[in-house]
Amino acid sequence: MSAVCADPADNTGSFAVGTLVRVDGLVDRIRELMELRGWTAYEFAHRADLSDSILSNWLRRGVKRPDHEALRKLAAAAGVRVEWLRDGTGARDLPAFNEAVQAASMQARENFEGSLVVAKLKRPQYGEYLWEVIADGDPLMVAPMSPALLVALADALVDHIPAPTPQPTKPRT
Repeated sequence: MSAVCADPADNTGSFAVGTLVRVDGLVDRIRELMELRGWTAYEFAHRADLSDSILSNWLRRGVKRPDHEALRKLAAAAGVRVEWLRDGTGARDLPAFNEAVQAASMQARENFEGSLVVAKLKRPQYGEYLWEVIADGDPLMVAPMSPALLVALADALVDHIPAPTPQPTKPRT
């Protein structure tokens, strides 16, 4: 199913009369973005400064003629190229969005490592194995933790994660 006018050569997302937009995969691309970003339809619509009824109607009923301004706002909110959202062509993410995600991930990891050092200082009696278990956890869960939360997590886990037993060594002959 194709409808609505668009200029595929224009990266700004403006639409010119006479060119068609492929909308059969638009809903799939919107759902993909929602899953990728962890957003509900309500969150996505509000991040894009749209009414949630527009997006929920698109998701429920499909799209015959998407509003070009709504597409532009959705693409901007999700950090993707309008042409990718509109008709699935070209690269998905904007370079600036990828760089921002990488910078945020690096900063979160650095903050986590600093918090882990402080937590280790507050609980020196816990073995290194426990801190390794925490550090190897889901980065989305542990990275934003403050030292106090890491200490609380260690306190909760210390009785449930046994220390590794030392391997017996053979006497030298």
